[in-house]
Amino acid sequence: MKKIIFSILAVLGALVLVAVVGCLVVITSLSGARVAVTSFQNSEAVLSPDSADYYQEADTKSATTEVLPQRKVSRNGSMSVIVEKAEEAVETITNIAEQAGGFVSVARIYEIASDIKSGHITIKVPSDKFDETIDKIKDATVKVEREEVSTQDVTDQYVDLETRLRNYNATEDKYLEVLKKAQTVNEILNVQRELSQIRNNIERIEGQIKYMDRQVEMSTISVSLTSEADIEVFGVRWRPLTQIKQSLRTLVKGSVKYVNLMIAFIALLPLIVLWLITIAIVLLIIWKVGRWAKNRFFPRKIGQ
Repeated sequence: MKKIIFSILAVLGALVLVAVVGCLVVITSLSGARVAVTSFQNSEAVLSPDSADYYQEADTKSATTEVLPQRKVSRNGSMSVIVEKAEEAVETITNIAEQAGGFVSVARIYEIASDIKSGHITIKVPSDKFDETIDKIKDATVKVEREEVSTQDVTDQYVDLETRLRNYNATEDKYLEVLKKAQTVNEILNVQRELSQIRNNIERIEGQIKYMDRQVEMSTISVSLTSEADIEVFGVRWRPLTQIKQSLRTLVKGSVKYVNLMIAFIALLPLIVLWLITIAIVLLIIWKVGRWAKNRFFPRKIGQ
């Protein structure tokens, strides 16, 4: 009997020992996994270019190692001028643009009256040739009626794009290092997916920077040309052809509005008739009810 009890106690002791060892192994494994997960999350936080800490750290490093950027300013102009002949003016402005190292973007010539033509030309010239080109265009015209120059400072946008581009490039390099250490197919696919998204962002920002560079390097000048001669009558400048053109334009606009109104009226005529019939029926009902109420509550007495 004692041997049986001793055997049972020995078995129970062995089971308890195995359970304790198993618990220790599980706890150790969970601790290691937690450490690994924490390390991976920390690495992800470092790799994320959208993290506020990432940008703060990058901006701090940039502030200590980089000098202030050169101002990025985009200048554009528009003019309305009177010339002797629109065709010759377009050719002259084209030569001015080419001599400045630019090119013609748009050029149009149209006839507004018999033997009177106007036109429009848009050129792009280097920004450092902007003022010189404006002066040459003025010299080639009879009179400048309107001149506008607009300036836009895009330095802050440019610096922001460059900072984001550097951060994305650094993130791409870190993901490439992670890709070299990846062991399973799932890890490789996850890293490649992140790399693809980062590469798309890099290409998009590079495109924005190139577009902004072109806007800053090349200025746009739009010129409206009128070859109509001014006529002086008693010291007052009179442009009869312009007045005729404006009057004709007003006449055409008025005629178009009238025709559109008539078309709308004809198209809506059935609906208008239905509304008139409905109103007539409602008025008839009201009249009938009023007449009945009058006869019912206020009958006419005989002899009245």
